[in-house]
Amino acid sequence: MKKKYWVNPRGVIFFPYLDKKNRYQTVVYNHIQDKLTKIGKLGYFILRIIDENPGIEFENLLVKLKALFEAGTFEADSVGDFLSLMREENVIRCQ
Repeated sequence: MKKKYWVNPRGVIFFPYLDKKNRYQTVVYNHIQDKLTKIGKLGYFILRIIDENPGIEFENLLVKLKALFEAGTFEADSVGDFLSLMREENVIRCQ
């Protein structure tokens, strides 16, 4: 069974105008530990894609990321590491 991902609505809020103005650098919120974590542009778009495609599978997430970013600007392992961190921070859930 393939893993599917969802964004916790308490974990991140998207404001496209402000996000663009901030070069897609933003923070996510761990509501359990009451903690903020900074994320960069790639992390922002990973979460945005998951938010726009609830239940997306990892492979489909990679396809959508490749459509946004040039080849070689990220690796599947780094995306997987980011997803693991966001699960630990209660920003996304996986099933």
